[in-house]
Amino acid sequence: MDEYCDGGGIIQCQLQGATPGSTIEFRIYLLPNTNTSISVLTPANNQLTVDAGNYRIVATETIGGITNTLPFQDVTIANQIQPMDFVISHTDEHCDDGTMTISVTSGFATQYALFSGPVTAAPQATPFFGNLPDGLYVVHAIDACGNVKAHSYTVPHNDVAFTVGTMGFVPQLPACNQIMLTHPIAVVPDPNDALLFPLTFVYTIYPPNNGAPQTHTFVDVTGNTMGYTSVHTLPFWYDQLYFYDLQVIDRCGQSEGWTNIPVDLEISAGLTPELGECGQFFFSIMPSVYMPPYTINFTDAPAGFVATDFNADYPGPFLSGQTFFGEPTNTVPMGHYQGTLTDACGHTASFEQEIEENELPPTFTPHPHPGCTSDMSDLQIQTISFDIDYVVVTSAPSTYIETIPHTVPEVPNQIDEQEIWIYDLPVGDYHIIIYDTCGIAHEYDQTIDGMTFNNTPSGTIWADCNEGLGSIRIRGGNSTTLVSVRITSAPTAYNETLPHDVSLYIGPTSGIFSMEQLPPGVYTFELTNNCGNTYLQNYTIFAYQTQQSADITVTKQCSAFDVALAHTTNGTGTTYWLQKRDDNTGQWMHPATSSPYTDGSPLTTTNAIQLTNNSNNINQLFMGHFRVLKTFQSFQYGNTIPLSSTKICIEQLEEFDNTGGVEIVDIVKLTCDGAMIDVKVIADGVPPYYYKIIEKNGQPFVVDNVANDTFTNLDPAVYTFSVEHSCGQVVTKIVDIASLPSLIQAVHPTNPIYECDGDDNDGKANFNLAQFNAIIVGTQNPADFTVTYHESESEAENGTNPLPTTYYGTTSTIYGRLKLNSGSCFEVVEIELVVNPYPILNMPLRYALCPNGNVTITADSGMDGYVWSSGQTTQNITVNTIGTYTLTVSQTTNGITCTGVYQIEVFPVVTPTIHHIDYRDWTDDSNTIIVHTNESDTGDFLYSVDNGMTFQSSNVFNGLAPGEYHVVVKDLGECDSDDDVVYLLMYPKFFTPNDDGYNDYWKVKFDEFEPNIQTFIYDRYGKLITGFPVGGRWDGTYNGKLLPSTDYWFVVIRQDGRELRGHFAMKR
Repeated sequence: MDEYCDGGGIIQCQLQGATPGSTIEFRIYLLPNTNTSISVLTPANNQLTVDAGNYRIVATETIGGITNTLPFQDVTIANQIQPMDFVISHTDEHCDDGTMTISVTSGFATQYALFSGPVTAAPQATPFFGNLPDGLYVVHAIDACGNVKAHSYTVPHNDVAFTVGTMGFVPQLPACNQIMLTHPIAVVPDPNDALLFPLTFVYTIYPPNNGAPQTHTFVDVTGNTMGYTSVHTLPFWYDQLYFYDLQVIDRCGQSEGWTNIPVDLEISAGLTPELGECGQFFFSIMPSVYMPPYTINFTDAPAGFVATDFNADYPGPFLSGQTFFGEPTNTVPMGHYQGTLTDACGHTASFEQEIEENELPPTFTPHPHPGCTSDMSDLQIQTISFDIDYVVVTSAPSTYIETIPHTVPEVPNQIDEQEIWIYDLPVGDYHIIIYDTCGIAHEYDQTIDGMTFNNTPSGTIWADCNEGLGSIRIRGGNSTTLVSVRITSAPTAYNETLPHDVSLYIGPTSGIFSMEQLPPGVYTFELTNNCGNTYLQNYTIFAYQTQQSADITVTKQCSAFDVALAHTTNGTGTTYWLQKRDDNTGQWMHPATSSPYTDGSPLTTTNAIQLTNNSNNINQLFMGHFRVLKTFQSFQYGNTIPLSSTKICIEQLEEFDNTGGVEIVDIVKLTCDGAMIDVKVIADGVPPYYYKIIEKNGQPFVVDNVANDTFTNLDPAVYTFSVEHSCGQVVTKIVDIASLPSLIQAVHPTNPIYECDGDDNDGKANFNLAQFNAIIVGTQNPADFTVTYHESESEAENGTNPLPTTYYGTTSTIYGRLKLNSGSCFEVVEIELVVNPYPILNMPLRYALCPNGNVTITADSGMDGYVWSSGQTTQNITVNTIGTYTLTVSQTTNGITCTGVYQIEVFPVVTPTIHHIDYRDWTDDSNTIIVHTNESDTGDFLYSVDNGMTFQSSNVFNGLAPGEYHVVVKDLGECDSDDDVVYLLMYPKFFTPNDDGYNDYWKVKFDEFEPNIQTFIYDRYGKLITGFPVGGRWDGTYNGKLLPSTDYWFVVIRQDGRELRGHFAMKR
């Protein structure tokens, strides 16, 4: 059976077909180990509980001393353990009536218990706990394996205060001696709280004439918990003054009420005119404090009023609480009405009302156009006393575009029967006639005033996302847009040159200007809108400030925590959020749903839990690594894509771990040497903790230290330490305390020291080693330690050859030694020394200056700064004076700026001219040209033999092939040059005059470039065969006859008189 409980997998063995009387064994191996079995089973003891894993079962059967090993069988015990977890919901406690409901989210629970809290509860099968006092509970869910999962949970107390409103009553009486009184019951101060039903109402009535008090009690079991109006039937004394008290009690015993509430009521009736068609009226009569049915009698009415014409049931009896005479299309005559109303109790009330014409004039509301056309208006007309049929404009200013008289169109101008609009009215006087649906004309004069509408821009200041900076947004007034914004004055911390045109930060579609990262202070903005109006406005930018002190308190409970948040900030629209980190991916997510969060995106209830500031956010039932974030709004540059003037700022306030239980973080040695050892157990989780040693060298050994985390005078050995917390969880850790690091703790410097190499460029620099002292000592008391430095680890271990604190050395690793003054404890740490190289320039250090000219000196790129002795700070300078210029360059590496100094010579130019050219030729590829100038070459001349394509500083060119060479010589400044042409000659070593088109003739190569050259050919005996000038050639004949194949000799006389002798072969 698979493992459903830790260690609860089951292997059960049986052998089919076993020989009776044989001895059977089952050996169980935990793979991959097949040599040593973990258990041996028999048919009588054939079951083994195991952890999940792969196992091999080998069965043996022994009969008569002979053992037969059967084929093995492999089985897999799968891990089916599902870690259990749960969430809790609650209802607030008001009077020991809180509830908690457990919902299992993973695994399976069979029982639920309240382990600790204001009350406890033994394990039960149901996940609901009721009638709970407020407070902190530890809730257990227990699975079938006996595993217990604990969560802390707070059931909060909530006082639901309520008020009892003043007396009201239902106009209709249930009986002549009864009345239904009403009182509104409201929750205060939080309208989201709920009334605590049932509500008990206790009325104490004091009858008139000192009658005996009467008590009447009502219990309203349910009702609207957000707000409730009671209605109770009580005794009534008609037209007499009496009093009553009222006490309202909720289910927690909270009481509110009134005393000496007066009641003195009698029947009344009122006639209410109702507006009908064409400004006429009908009316209704409403009784109060009456018992139906009732009758009505008119004692006075205008001529033409016949009551039955307007209500056929006149004079009654009537049952309704409102009786009408007439209707909108059947209106009554104008005039004086008077009469009486008598109810079923015989009580009579009088009524009287004058109905007369009372036309209310329409309202005329001009709505100026937005933006640059605010001199035009749309006129809204609304009537009360009549319905509009149509409207005619009979008089208007000359700028009115419609023809007078102008009937206003129904569509789209008329909104309903009592509202119509006239659009695009220029300033001036108008005469308007409104015709109602009864055909009556209503004439009015209306003036559209010339209004100077406020197009002045308005700005809003918000804090920036970055502390110490602010942001601003400026909108054009009255729907105008901004087209130009310049900052004309600003605080000194604003680094731009003023005035500074910042129009690029106007939103291209919105016309709204917004800007971020502004230093605080007063700014003056020059603003121009699309109407051409320009405004100068001052705005004071304030900086983002946030609370620096601890303002978040995380209280860890059993597998839960509370986050008390009390953060002060001047950010706008601030919200606070809780997220959990996924330990596998490192991504932040919603603690409950694991919905992932993308960095930089908005925080929502999808990817985080929203926290309430200035409140304790209780019952966060999560474990892991968490952070608290703050978000607020700020303005950004208006041209930021996607286009928006606002942005969301996100700032992390806190990051913490919550394991939900207890863990042993570390066990540290409190002694540095000696036979006996003191250790301290460092635990984290939910205190209090209880500390024990339960084993020594694998054997039971108990030291119960109760709440003391320090164990003293321990022998060097391997101990098992245990820590238990109040939720019942226990963790252990096995430690060889002899191997623990000593009391002294040297801190390893994480960053090297960087220094600059000097101008000697020897790879060395001066290092101040004392700056590492505070780092190595860390939080320990510096007075207790001595720090020395050494070139080798062995010297540091032995404390020999300490280095001076000012150390001249190369890039290397040295060693710091931290020694406890009061003992022999010490620790050694590595320290990295890094020498930043001297800034190297590969540029020329000599530049030629032509007569009456200038020269540009360009330093190598890649430096962070350039300073010339002539005052410039650019990478290059142009000079026209000879001399020595000093260039200081700076380069920042590893956070350290190093400087290099170079002397650059600007020298005058001597222009070279060619005196003559020497050459050595008559080879295939080893010819030489030597150029001689009339001027002495001091290293400032350059030479070329390829017509200036490439130059060299030497005047000698070797390894040249035969041919024409265009010699050029110039100065370094390229002020001027001289040139000449040289020809290097060569002859073929053989030729084949057989008329095949290849090598049919013999001649000196390139002799055509030397006009006065002469060539003579001889046979091997010295006989002259032929001779020819420049451009000539020999075809291998003598006086027209073919000569034989053999060697021949030649003499070439060059135009300068030099002779060259050689031989060649002729092959036919």
